[in-house]
Order: sequence, then structure tokens, then C-alpha cells
Amino acid sequence: RDWHGAENDLIRVWFAIRFHQNCSDELLLKQKELADKYHIGMNAHGDGSLRPDGTGNVQRFHKLGILGENMMISHIGHVTGQEIRLLKASNTKIVHCPQASAKALLQNIKPGKFIEMVKAGLTISIGVDSVNEGNGTDMLRVAYFSALAHMECFPKTTNITAHRLMEFLTINGAKALLWDDDLGSIEKGKVAD
Repeated sequence: RDWHGAENDLIRVWFAIRFHQNCSDELLLKQKELADKYHIGMNAHGDGSLRPDGTGNVQRFHKLGILGENMMISHIGHVTGQEIRLLKASNTKIVHCPQASAKALLQNIKPGKFIEMVKAGLTISIGVDSVNEGNGTDMLRVAYFSALAHMECFPKTTNITAHRLMEFLTINGAKALLWDDDLGSIEKGKVAD
């Protein structure tokens, strides 16, 4: 209440779910209730590495009913086809952090399912995770790394083009942050206008 929308709407407040394993169902449900009430988002770290048992936070979030347009999940390379459909149907946003994935050996690029999520039409943006994990916050560098990594891993099938990367960096980034009414594209009525 005190800070969301402060400083001429330059400050936006979100709930953060660091790791779902550290959160009770009660905590997650209360965050969703308050996020919906105050029209703010929830950011979660996705399961960053391969899951031997095949279960993860997408299934848990779905069962709790907290997936949705105000949920953004980072590092979510290891998902099943069913989970991709759940993410798409709920309009959950995805943040791909390729440099952090490579540095931490999370294997979100390959054998991750990022390309499948792109093909399914999920709202995907690009992120750094943190300065420590992503080795900086230069978004053009991250986009360039993403392009190279996907070209090497999927030379015949990648659809991570320069145009697609610009969407990830601009309009999809704004959509992921629930801010596309003001940011993400140059058009009448938006901040860049």
C-alpha cells in the first residue's frame, strides 16, 4: 500500500517466491490472494535443473490455483508438455535467464524445453537472475548470448531470431512485469510517446 505505484508509478511491488520448496501452501495461497487484491505480481524461481521424479513447481502451483497472468516464473527450462499447456492456458509469464543457466549448469537451454515454450506461444522475456548469477545486467549481451546458445544447441530448428529476441526484451518484458499498458512498445499513449 505504501510503495506500489510510488514515485510517479516508477516503483512496482511484487511478491517473491524464492524456492517453492521453502513455502507452505498457506503462504503461497495468501500471496496469491493479496497479489490479486492489490493487482500486483508474483515472481517465482522455477525448477532450475532436471527433476528425477518428474514433479515440480508448475504442478504444485496449478493444484493450488496460483498460476495466472500475474505469475512470472524464472529458470523454467525443465517442463513437460502438460506443464507447458498449463502455463499457456493460465497466461503465466516466463523469464529465460540463459547466462545464469549456463553459469550454474542448469541445462535450461539444452535439454530444457525453452524452444517448445516459444513454439507454444507463451509470453517469454529475458532476464539475468542477478549480477552474480548472470555476470551483469546488460540485456543486449544476454539476448546475444541467448541467440548464440540456441543456435549452437538447435542449429536447424531454433526460432530465436533477432526479431523474436527484440520481442522478449521489449513488449514481452513489459507483459511479464504487468506493465505493457505503459511500456514495451512505442505507440500512442505509452511512456515512449
